[in-house]
Amino acid sequence: MPGKVKVRILAGRNLPVMDKSSDTSDAFVEVKLGSTTYKTEVYRRSLNPYWNSEWFRFEVDDEELQDEPLQIRIMDYDTYSANDAIGKVYIDLNPLLQKDSKHVLSGWFPIYDTMHGIRGEVNCIVKVALFIDANRYRQSSCGFKFYYCPRIPEGFICEGILGFVEELVVNHDPEYQWIDKIRTPRASNEARQTLFSKISGEVQRKIGIKAMDLGGNAVIGYQQHFDLEGESGIVVRGIGTAVKITKISSLKYPLRTPEPGETCKSVSPTPQFQNGSELDGASESTNPKLNATATVRRLSDSDLNHKASQSGSSSSSSGAPISSNILNVPPISKLKISPEKLQLLEYPFLTVKTFLPGLIASIGGIVSARSVKLLDQINNPDDPETRDAWWTELRKEIRSHKKTLGCNAVLGYTETAYINDEICVLSACGTAALLKTSETDIETMCNYYNNTNNMKENRDVFELKGSTNQSRGMCHLCHIPYQESQVPFPTNLMTCAICHKGKVPDVLFMTIEPCDHIPITGYGTLIQARVCRSKRECKGETCAKEISDSLPFLEYELHRQLLTKLKIKGMNALFNISIQISFGDNMLVAVATGTGAFLSALSPPSPPKISSGKGILCSKLNEIQALISESITRNRELYKLSHKNEYRREKDEKKSEVNKIVNRHDQTNNMYINEDKEGCVLLEVDDTEDADIISLMIDSDVPRGFDICNSEYLPGKERQFMSNLQMFAQVYRAKLTSHKQFGHQFDWIIQSLFVKFRALIPCCLTDLKFRIDIPESDLIQITVTGTSVGMGSPLLKTTGRQRSTTIHTDHADELLFSMDSIEERNKENSPESNENKNFVYHTFPKEHCGIELTPLSYVPGAYITPYLGNLDFFFIRESSSIREYGGLSGFMHNFMTEVFAIVRSHVSSLGGNAMTSFHVTQLLLLYNPHKNQAQCLINVAGDVVLVHYYS
Repeated sequence: MPGKVKVRILAGRNLPVMDKSSDTSDAFVEVKLGSTTYKTEVYRRSLNPYWNSEWFRFEVDDEELQDEPLQIRIMDYDTYSANDAIGKVYIDLNPLLQKDSKHVLSGWFPIYDTMHGIRGEVNCIVKVALFIDANRYRQSSCGFKFYYCPRIPEGFICEGILGFVEELVVNHDPEYQWIDKIRTPRASNEARQTLFSKISGEVQRKIGIKAMDLGGNAVIGYQQHFDLEGESGIVVRGIGTAVKITKISSLKYPLRTPEPGETCKSVSPTPQFQNGSELDGASESTNPKLNATATVRRLSDSDLNHKASQSGSSSSSSGAPISSNILNVPPISKLKISPEKLQLLEYPFLTVKTFLPGLIASIGGIVSARSVKLLDQINNPDDPETRDAWWTELRKEIRSHKKTLGCNAVLGYTETAYINDEICVLSACGTAALLKTSETDIETMCNYYNNTNNMKENRDVFELKGSTNQSRGMCHLCHIPYQESQVPFPTNLMTCAICHKGKVPDVLFMTIEPCDHIPITGYGTLIQARVCRSKRECKGETCAKEISDSLPFLEYELHRQLLTKLKIKGMNALFNISIQISFGDNMLVAVATGTGAFLSALSPPSPPKISSGKGILCSKLNEIQALISESITRNRELYKLSHKNEYRREKDEKKSEVNKIVNRHDQTNNMYINEDKEGCVLLEVDDTEDADIISLMIDSDVPRGFDICNSEYLPGKERQFMSNLQMFAQVYRAKLTSHKQFGHQFDWIIQSLFVKFRALIPCCLTDLKFRIDIPESDLIQITVTGTSVGMGSPLLKTTGRQRSTTIHTDHADELLFSMDSIEERNKENSPESNENKNFVYHTFPKEHCGIELTPLSYVPGAYITPYLGNLDFFFIRESSSIREYGGLSGFMHNFMTEVFAIVRSHVSSLGGNAMTSFHVTQLLLLYNPHKNQAQCLINVAGDVVLVHYYS
């Protein structure tokens, strides 16, 4: 028998009153794992029972350990009637199966009931003992590690990227297996929650087996989704990147010398929680970017310095006092992927969004594929082959797009599905890129990168006014990977403004995070496009055909809005783009969100120009053109995009005729994008409605003291991320009287976030994620999650390894938040500059308490060691007394608070003090105001970590 589980129930507290005559409860506990169930004794007449039970022992195989959750059910004993249920606790045993785990968890767990919420707590201890199993044909992946973080985990080095792994499991939905007359909400909800936990473990187990077959020991960038198909069943999908990683703590490696007075402080954990993974007492930089990019990147920089010292160059990178004494460190060339390996991969897709310097040769752009399917065409709902065939079609299409762009991999790959009734819209998206597959190329890049940084140290780059990014070694990321004579889509190609050798596009869209050392000028901000279209009320194949025909125009409209807003902001690149398409009975909506920035290698964007049609007054057009010009001037000042060294456009370049023409938009909106001889974006206006739409593309300014983005780092300001993380998750529902109001809903949401976090300024609202649902006709539901990060003061000098971005420090007070009006850079005594001096900038906390939840994959001002496993929760909450909660908003607020409390309790029981990469993948809210009923289903997940802070 490969595994033994021991459980001990100690006590309970704050239980609800179940016996009204005595205002107490007669509580006992049922412990179930698989088909085996144990019971404690009944503790009479107490709301705080003390069972102190014996150890309950379960002998199960490793497959059951991974699939089955441990269920702890608290019951109230009744002599003459059926026992009443108080609530349940689901415990995932997978984190206890890892080799470096303590194999034990303990603590107080909230008792959760799907009808009443949290009803007290139970204290228990769970231990797992694993036996050695040398069976090569076993059907489990016990001890295999999964990471939701879209990067190499902190404290690890990556020895090999092995490829894309995926799995899909289908099962019946218990909600649709009950007869309405005998259905009980609690029984149905608990059956669904149990099934969701089992399928989630099954998907992880099967993906782990596939990754082990590839030679890997971990999956990073893991994504898991629940597709609720109604009567067709439940589909759980998982994708990730199989890698082979090695723990750095087992190697001898250098760390930065700590700053004077800087100490490392770990919160809450005792040394036994660290499992020998301490960093030998060495402290790290307080640079938030340094902490965020993981120890593996510090190691890579040190490794690069070591290589550079062998070739006669200096052994220190830009401003980083890191020793070059490297012992037993795997070289960076182990990260290489051979050309044969990439060609053998069926799908060279990577779900990772952050990469080491030197791995990416160039970025081609976004590739995407979408498809509309009918669920009623599935012959056998239990057969996953039909769904597998659907996703295979999209992956093949993505692979062909990647090849067209001259790339060999797709980075930041994601797969999403939106289901409404019997129609399903499948989407796949990623960034086509050319990875360096030659060891010689990587060695050359390492040496060139170090030589460039060493030259930087001999110059006072912070005295250069209006200079662009000096990291010339990484401008190759912006170079096109395809031949100039074989441009696969309409674009304007220009000479790189840094090296003046390679060709670059006029704009660059990506689904990955801002790359390390990519040349960026100024700093970025959030860019969002929203489209809402009418749809006929139809069903079945007719509705599917209409949605399928509308998707190309919908995507074109998104691209048009993104391009126009980006140019109005004075930027030329978008990072971490996320696109969601949703539909209802009479609406079809799409939202694209990204973080805009100005890449120094690309040419400055040309301002959009208005071209009028018949029947439009020139005064109206002049007013719009003046508004656009004013916005561009203001944005260049706000985001420090001062182009004093404007790059000359290559007018002698031969431009293809395809660059001059872009397909006309559909007849319902006669405004389209075109490009004139100078490459400017033309907005053609044929009526007053078009003029109003153009005016809406000019976003309102971000209030002074705030920054906003949907990436983990704000380009240009990542070094100022300090502390005071505040995660938020909110649900908005609104009735739309007209489709024009759709975009205003997002503006109102963002403005409300500014109001709620006004006490934390200066801060940055980062890693924003939006989910759009249409539960009823003309009813829109928007779920937004993110985190607020406190911003520190601009630093005149840098310590430790830094990102090579342009930081103008000739007027340090003007670096941040000059957002009320346009001020001149040379006026130090301007009123706006004096106002900035009143900011109380954030600093790293001297101490920290509680359990941190954050959607970021790092914690500013801290480092992570170790990772304690990943957790995935699916909660269902139902109530028939919504008015008692203060309405639907009160019900949702109460439910979300309970979800966060349960997650924190499980993190604490594993010995962690934070959950990173926390995300919400599913939120279904059903509301019947006439019956005073509501039901909500939510899926949350993340990585449990132990975070060490600096004091």
